[in-house]
Amino acid sequence: MVILAAAAVMHFVPQVTDYLLGTWMVVGLGGAIFLSLMLLADRAQLWFDPLARFHCVLLTVYLVHQFEEHGIDIFGRAYALIGYAESVIADIGSAPGFTLTPLAIYRTNTLFVWLPFLTALWGNRRFIWPGLAAAGLVLTNAVLHIGLAVWREEYNPGLASAIVLFLPVGVLYFRFVVRCCGVGWQGIAGGVLFGIAEHGLLLLRIRYNLGPTMPPVVLAVIALAPLIANAIYNRWQRASAHDKSPLQQ
Repeated sequence: MVILAAAAVMHFVPQVTDYLLGTWMVVGLGGAIFLSLMLLADRAQLWFDPLARFHCVLLTVYLVHQFEEHGIDIFGRAYALIGYAESVIADIGSAPGFTLTPLAIYRTNTLFVWLPFLTALWGNRRFIWPGLAAAGLVLTNAVLHIGLAVWREEYNPGLASAIVLFLPVGVLYFRFVVRCCGVGWQGIAGGVLFGIAEHGLLLLRIRYNLGPTMPPVVLAVIALAPLIANAIYNRWQRASAHDKSPLQQ
């Protein structure tokens, strides 16, 4: 968690950022391997409750997916997403002067993705909204990849992991939290809406060339919105329970 969080916040250290532009997905794959080995260890059954293990699984599958997108795809092509995304952007249109750069991709995938998943691991049952948001990102990203494949009738980088990993893991996570944590349809809808909102914001950044006007700290705050909202909601609940207690006495 420390390594992934550090890679996500290194946007503020230019020398490190320059190095990570082409290697962040390798760092992520290393994190996926580490998490997989940790989850297979016997001690993991004692250290983590079932929800925490599921949050680790969510992060693991997304790190694998990012490597297929930005590392090596199933056809052995390196960083094939940039060329594919540029062809899609040409079809849907974008603001004059928009260019898809490795820096923009690095910021989007670390700040917009890693932070919600890391806060899900940290918050666990106390702050469950980041977990719902992470699962929402998984499902909506899978739908995006599958929709692009149907529209263009071709493979896109990330499609295989979206079908094989994202769809089953996302559905199983929401099914699990309903049973173990009492999450209702409102929580599931909120997680899915967060995923839709993040992908919608990404499309707006492309359509209106908003990338240069959005500092990394703004992207980080948006990514941490589920945690912030959950903390406010928990505090409001405690305050409401405190106000009601004298009446109950």
